Amino acid sequence: MKTVQQYFRECNVEELISLYNNLYPISASLGYTSTCSELINDRNIKLLNLIDKIQTTELTSIEDEYILFAYFIPDNDFLATEVACVKQSELHDDIVLTYSYSLSHISETAGFYIADLDITQSVLDEVLASYLYESTFFGYEQEGIDETLDHLEASSKELDKLLNSESNIISTELMNSDTTLPQIPSVIEKEYDSKRFKDYKDAYYKYCELSFDTEINKLTSCLETSSK
Repeated sequence: MKTVQQYFRECNVEELISLYNNLYPISASLGYTSTCSELINDRNIKLLNLIDKIQTTELTSIEDEYILFAYFIPDNDFLATEVACVKQSELHDDIVLTYSYSLSHISETAGFYIADLDITQSVLDEVLASYLYESTFFGYEQEGIDETLDHLEASSKELDKLLNSESNIISTELMNSDTTLPQIPSVIEKEYDSKRFKDYKDAYYKYCELSFDTEINKLTSCLETSSK
């Protein structure tokens, strides 16, 4: 398998940025005062700088090996691409967790691997665009990461104080929900009555789970074969 950095070094940058703009258009509801052309040009420059950073950054060694792969999910009458990030060390677990890396620096995540699976390779540019989107959640230069991490650390310490206090009872009900699979688009829920929506929801999650598990099994088999 190749790393994210290796694939970015080989990609057609102009085509990738064009695809990124199609997949993740600028929202007019955010109240920008510039024209669309100005906004797109500004974003394209930021993406060029980010891609250059991904291509040239010195990779930081991390404890676990992470792998990105794609699988299909239903999207109305079509199939859409979902990109997941998993730990290689957890592929044999009963439940394989997925991870967000929006709070990780490029020097770490550019060393993630991209799976040599048919679906992933067939939508490779979408996988790279997804990586760009995840990596810029806190700014195109990732300028908001450190501040957010500091805030999370402070909040974690405050939560520890609450959990250790006998006078406070913290409900963990919301922490038990399974967020591994993608959520059903809200527009779908509005179009169906409760019975039909329940049937749709059951089928939706069943398909997502099957699609995810199929790629996990293929990835595990591929890694086992390559290690022999």
